[in-house]
Amino acid sequence: MKRVILAFFVITYLAITALFFIQKPSLTDSSVNGDVPDLGYAEELQSRKDWEFNRLKEPGTNSIPAEALRGEKVFAKHLPKSNYLSKSENWVNRGPYNVGGRTRGIAVDITDDNTIIAGGVSGWVWKTADGGQSWTKKTKAEQLHNVTCLAQDSRTGKTSTWYYGTGEILGNSASESYNARFVGDGLFKSTDNGENWEPVLSTYSGTPEIINDWDYIWNIATDPSNDTADVIYVAAYHGIQKSMDGGETWTAINPFSAAQPTYTDVAITSTGIVYTALSEDGVQRGIYRSEDGETFTKILPDEWPVDFTDIGNAYQRIVIAINPGNENEVYFFVNTPNVGMHSNTFFGGEDWNSLWKYSYISGDGTGTGGTWTDLSQNLPAGSSNHFDNLYTQNCYDMTIAISPEDPNLVFLGGTNLYRSTDGFTSPDNTEQIGGYLAGSIDTDWDIWDTHHPDQHKITFLPGDPSTLISATDGGIFKLENCASSSSWERLNNGYITTQPYTVIIDETATNDIIIGGFQDNGNFFTSSSDPTAEWVMPLNGDGSFGYIADNGQNYYLSIQRGKVYKMNIDNNGAALGYERFDPAGANSDNYLFINPFVVDPNDNDIMYLPAGKELWRHNTLSDIALTGSIDPTSDGWFRYNKTLSSYISAIAVSKTPAHRVYYGTNTGIVYRIDDADTGDPVHNVLPVPTGSSAYISCIAIDPRNADNVLVVVANYRTYSLFYTNDGGDTFFKVAGNLEENADGSGNGPSMRWAEIMPFNGETVYLLGTSVGLFATDSLRIDADSTIWYESGNGIIGNVVVEMIETRETDNLIAVATHGNGIFTMHLESKGQVMSVNNRKQQVSCTLYPNTANDVIYLNWNGSDKLTGIAIYNNAGQMVYQRKDVNKANPIDIRRLSRGIYHIKGTLEDRSISKTFIKQ
Repeated sequence: MKRVILAFFVITYLAITALFFIQKPSLTDSSVNGDVPDLGYAEELQSRKDWEFNRLKEPGTNSIPAEALRGEKVFAKHLPKSNYLSKSENWVNRGPYNVGGRTRGIAVDITDDNTIIAGGVSGWVWKTADGGQSWTKKTKAEQLHNVTCLAQDSRTGKTSTWYYGTGEILGNSASESYNARFVGDGLFKSTDNGENWEPVLSTYSGTPEIINDWDYIWNIATDPSNDTADVIYVAAYHGIQKSMDGGETWTAINPFSAAQPTYTDVAITSTGIVYTALSEDGVQRGIYRSEDGETFTKILPDEWPVDFTDIGNAYQRIVIAINPGNENEVYFFVNTPNVGMHSNTFFGGEDWNSLWKYSYISGDGTGTGGTWTDLSQNLPAGSSNHFDNLYTQNCYDMTIAISPEDPNLVFLGGTNLYRSTDGFTSPDNTEQIGGYLAGSIDTDWDIWDTHHPDQHKITFLPGDPSTLISATDGGIFKLENCASSSSWERLNNGYITTQPYTVIIDETATNDIIIGGFQDNGNFFTSSSDPTAEWVMPLNGDGSFGYIADNGQNYYLSIQRGKVYKMNIDNNGAALGYERFDPAGANSDNYLFINPFVVDPNDNDIMYLPAGKELWRHNTLSDIALTGSIDPTSDGWFRYNKTLSSYISAIAVSKTPAHRVYYGTNTGIVYRIDDADTGDPVHNVLPVPTGSSAYISCIAIDPRNADNVLVVVANYRTYSLFYTNDGGDTFFKVAGNLEENADGSGNGPSMRWAEIMPFNGETVYLLGTSVGLFATDSLRIDADSTIWYESGNGIIGNVVVEMIETRETDNLIAVATHGNGIFTMHLESKGQVMSVNNRKQQVSCTLYPNTANDVIYLNWNGSDKLTGIAIYNNAGQMVYQRKDVNKANPIDIRRLSRGIYHIKGTLEDRSISKTFIKQ
């Protein structure tokens, strides 16, 4: 059960999801560690980043547009929704029930140790009332679900008020072109002890075209000392914000109004003393102290790295921890490139970090009013077993906390979790107690039993401070007797926050076997229909594509960068035998991070495997012996004599007629091969009008007729869905109402996966997008007017749907969501699929000018009069309404604030929808 760690901070989109290590419960010696590194650590990280970025970038700008990521959520609110496919009794969240996902935000109710509220980075807010034995999701499916921090108002009579922050900056870069996938949307607030959450509207920017202070939130602190005002401090992107009225209004407190740092933190004592930290890339950088929350004094010591001539070589992220037993003592854990304590880390990496302890004495805390102790050289960094050394992965995973019972008992985390019993005053009394298994090396490594790498938050039970709660990339864990124990308890049952890339079903059977390929977590298996059953992991690594062949006798599973295994797996998920067999002749540098392959449904001996710019075929899969090899092989492989100029990003093989292969590239080219199972046939280029930088993410073939094909493009702001019914001679645009504008520009979602599902002699088309799952029964190829209906909107919600699989034998639909695990349902009737709340068709419409400050005009096909219009801001609030609008009537927008708005109109049984910018 060993595997390569890949820091989640390089993943967009969003995630976004990712950049995520997930806990591995129920692992035995039957689990195969397939994760043999074929690249250095930095190269592996870059491979993941490139894969995510190329899928999502806007071709025209070569960046991921933050405004589209926010705008798509508002756009999706007005799409028609399926009644039946949204009912909870039809969809089953299959889990994994026992596996937690990436968690940054967690807090224990100060009045009840059994009540814990936590949030997945892409998986909503969850609450437990039984100490973590079970969890219930508390945010709505359509709400923003990228939770980064949580805080409770701890004052007497106010403890039912909670806040969570959104938006994650991954790694050490705030690059809008990449990290925009994880753009947040301010704060959310609950006033009923976490049962219901609503956005704090004052933190919503209204200007999604500009990355702003509320898009990324590091921490929240409430002031427990003020009984007359609801004081909140927020450590946000670019500075520290303060509210005196529970979030109704905010002030960027001086001197931070123009600070502009990437990394910030805030902490407050029980008496209201505020400490803030701002990274060195800001104008006002360093560490500050304030006794009144208004006047802040810089207390950064002279000994700190202060050479700002080389930005990035001073200090980046700073994490604050106040000693609860003596609040005059404050620890600062800092990532300090090229200074401080140096660590050699796994797979050739390195890291530099510092630890300082500040003791307040008098006055404003500067000079002789405070003392600083440099504890950096005592950090755990000198082991020859490089997995044991402190590693923060470019600020990605950093946390520190001091025991309320013992001021010398200090816990500090990066990839691993460490415990010092002398406050890190020496290197001699520090012990690794979680993360990777102590003693791991590059060629032989493991993870801690019942714990997980990548530490994000440490907290203690208020009623029992000897018990520690740990939030990691693998969910949530509890450690009793934390001063001496290292035996953890998992608290992940029902905390369903995992992030699958893929879902695999047995396409010819009617069993309950499902395999999910999970980000940073390998391939997990279940054979039970019970949604609370435990999943197990037969193959380790970053889970990728797979296929169940030969009536379940053989499994073909893969992990990152094209490592493919043939496996024999029993009904409990145990790997009884395995063999790695991807082609030794392929250049491993060229595989996509999540690399597709397909097995021929008519002949399970045949596999088609893209390897960068090449396509390979294996015709004798049944001859592969399971010897336990973890090396690639040249046996049985044939490489087509066709070298491309771009990378193959999607592939599909037909059922009827047999042996026809379609594949697409990361530059928008689609090929067809007939009789692909033998010889070296011609690769015919098909005239799909995708554009030169379009990323083909999926090709879906009708299993009854291979002339019917859907081609999916994943990029933002480019047209994304095409259909042919003549084998590729002609293609039609069928994205319909999922594109805001006819050319694909605007706030339409990123499309990821499609399925053509035969059903009772008719057809259901399913589409996975960045804002959820959609379905239709009719592709209107004549005028690009297909109506897609949101499915599972109250259950699956607006989470990213990465993959869909369907099965004719029992009408199974399986959906992989990036942040809420895997869902399934058995479709009962086509009429139920298309039962909707609002079947109004959208009308072709133009709005001009698109950017205006006084009036706008609408023009549409059909009747001269709209029965009504409504304008919504980007928070989904209606800000303008009007009845009976003629084409020639100007619409006055002078009273609107600057920002992006969405206008909706009705015309008999049809509707219009457009977006504009108020200057």
